[in-house]
Amino acid sequence: MLDYIELGTLIAQEAGAIMRKYFRAGKVETYWKADDAPVSQADTEINSLVLERLHRELPQFSLIGEEESLPQESEYAAVFDPLDGTLGFTHGVPTFVFSLAFCHKGNPFACVVYDPVLDRMFTAEKGKGALLNGERIRVNQKGLEASTVVGMAWAKTQGDLAEVQRCLIEKSVFVLQYASSVYTGCLVASGMFAASIYPVKYPWDAASVKLLVEEAGGRATSITGKNQRYDKAVKGILAANPVIFDALLSLVKEKAIITP
Repeated sequence: MLDYIELGTLIAQEAGAIMRKYFRAGKVETYWKADDAPVSQADTEINSLVLERLHRELPQFSLIGEEESLPQESEYAAVFDPLDGTLGFTHGVPTFVFSLAFCHKGNPFACVVYDPVLDRMFTAEKGKGALLNGERIRVNQKGLEASTVVGMAWAKTQGDLAEVQRCLIEKSVFVLQYASSVYTGCLVASGMFAASIYPVKYPWDAASVKLLVEEAGGRATSITGKNQRYDKAVKGILAANPVIFDALLSLVKEKAIITP
């Protein structure tokens, strides 16, 4: 039987080597897509690598990548972001990751996320827990109070979370903005952040977060609290520890402006 975590880890390590090569060089050729998202040479190189590896190992899977896909009619899909956090990557900020989630009927059942700067390999399998470099991780149990950290960020095409952010700051919650929903989701799963709120639209920005956070004891849904598939367009990702999830969901529903 195929070991999805082993396969994903091997691909992630190759992707990480490419990211480190370009990041250390200091200059990365970048252009902007129609949706105002940056694309670097590293993104496209890794995307091609992943497609080649997965098509060879999983010919029955639909392959859904940010820069290029190989779709087909299948109950199974591999959803991946070759480099989540390209904006930081191209500006010398080391908050980027490789993300790969394996889904059945839109539900992630295994995932691998790799932070190549700190050599952190996050993995999760449905019903088997979430791991960081082989060690079990859990979400924290902090409430909406001083010293609690929540991650969020949004683009003008996604909506506006400014009022949500203001309300959290009024409660003395620290709000940190990283341009990578998956990177922030890993921090939630490992207990560093209490929650992350991202009005993302693409499955590769949410699939791994969904599984990692839930397997670490947290909750993860669309930004409005609904179940959704993770092999097609998504309606954001709200991931949090169980202590504050409901309160955050209510706050988002009341204060956020989400672009359809």
